[in-house]
Amino acid sequence: MTTTFSYRGSHAKEDPVRRVKYITFSVSRYRKYLKTLHFNDLVTINQAVRAAERYLSQPVTEKHFERVKDDLFHSNYTWEQAQKEYKTRGDLLTDAVWLEGFHVSDNGELTMDIGS
Repeated sequence: MTTTFSYRGSHAKEDPVRRVKYITFSVSRYRKYLKTLHFNDLVTINQAVRAAERYLSQPVTEKHFERVKDDLFHSNYTWEQAQKEYKTRGDLLTDAVWLEGFHVSDNGELTMDIGS
């Protein structure tokens, strides 16, 4: 069984224009830690969001958990406790997964407005 992460809320309609060079998104609950994915070719907004969701669907490793744990809802968890609670990197976001809006800058960076 594969566990996958998916943002919740209103996804934007597919915009066929490929204008996103990279996407930056949170990998911790309170947005202290960010991840940027760069694309070899321009992609659509939905393609970029799906790439972020694939990244967040990867299993949580001890290294990743230790790097972001001070910015999690359960910042006092040990790795042993975290393994019981979190399966994917996206699980670390707890309820900060509501996709509320998008913005593509002039330089091609996609940022997302995420709520809880």
